Amino acid sequence: RLSSPSLPERLKPEISLREHQLHGVAWLQHLFELSPEHVSGCLLADDMGLGKTIQLLTFVVDYLERQPSGDPVLIVAPVSLLDNWEAELRKFFYADDIAVMRLYGDALSEAKFRSYEIPESLRQQGVTNLLRPGWLQEARIVLTTYETLRSQEISLGRQSWAMVICDEAQKIKNPAAMVTRAIKAMKSRFRIACTGTPVENTLIDLWSLFDFVQPGLLG
Repeated sequence: RLSSPSLPERLKPEISLREHQLHGVAWLQHLFELSPEHVSGCLLADDMGLGKTIQLLTFVVDYLERQPSGDPVLIVAPVSLLDNWEAELRKFFYADDIAVMRLYGDALSEAKFRSYEIPESLRQQGVTNLLRPGWLQEARIVLTTYETLRSQEISLGRQSWAMVICDEAQKIKNPAAMVTRAIKAMKSRFRIACTGTPVENTLIDLWSLFDFVQPGLLG
């Protein structure tokens, strides 16, 4: 039986998580404690509207409070949802002191090398996208898109992440897609696939989701 979840001090006092959300946070924290030796990730598949984002943010903020010098957190989502992630972080938590990086749009343009700045030796190897040294700065949470993850796989793959959260995880249901290969190449202690529609059309689709969160579980 799961114990009660650890709730972050930054959670605003007027915010109360529902019973299923508290259970979800406790489950995430329990699995994280078992990682990476015994488990490498999980699939959070509550129906739409049941508050998956606040569960995940509660989990993330509690981790950041407990391990202020630990590895950062990578959140990958369709661009239309990234503003919502940041808005909910500010809405539900006292988060002004949590450094959040938006790695898309103008911020991405500033963080990456221009094509002519990439060393010739790397260009000859086919490297056309690369982030500048120190691009992460002091960020504790990095918000990015699936397209950016795919194009910046080399730079993002060099960074060690405490957790990689894959929102709308049906985006990685094709195991042969470049974005699927890119997200599976990330170095992370813990991986979370988040989707309200986990029932896929084929067994290959479902296998691809589980191969992200727990490689080898389904063969």
